[in-house]
Amino acid sequence: MSIISQVLPHAGDMVLIDEIVSLSADKIECRTQSHRLKNNPLSMAKGLPITAGLEYGAQAVALHGLLNSTPTETHKQSPKLDARIIAVKSASWTHDWLDQLDQPLTICATRLTHLDTLAQYHVELTTSTHQTPHYQAHVTVLLSSQT
Repeated sequence: MSIISQVLPHAGDMVLIDEIVSLSADKIECRTQSHRLKNNPLSMAKGLPITAGLEYGAQAVALHGLLNSTPTETHKQSPKLDARIIAVKSASWTHDWLDQLDQPLTICATRLTHLDTLAQYHVELTTSTHQTPHYQAHVTVLLSSQT
């Protein structure tokens, strides 16, 4: 079982991210090809709508927050972070369908601010052949601890 499946509260096909490329205190970069799968749980009859990019970004944000707060081996009883998107601002996209992108998606989530129980992230979905993000948005996340 991958670290992604262990950390995200999702299971099976709903885990949309294949790998973590890099992780720092303020940014995570992930990669996936799940947008091309016919059995993608977010797909519709016509394909995978670009608006599913928000879920890809949300999973990257969740991974970033959870991996930066995961308790160490000596502190296994420490609370984990629970993050919920409470606002989406400035969402934009260049395509209507994610499944029509024939290259792996790179999902970047960059934390812009973090104050008490709120954090703001900028998320982007790109492919190697386009300099302009296929999907991008600013999201505000409510953070809380759970045991």
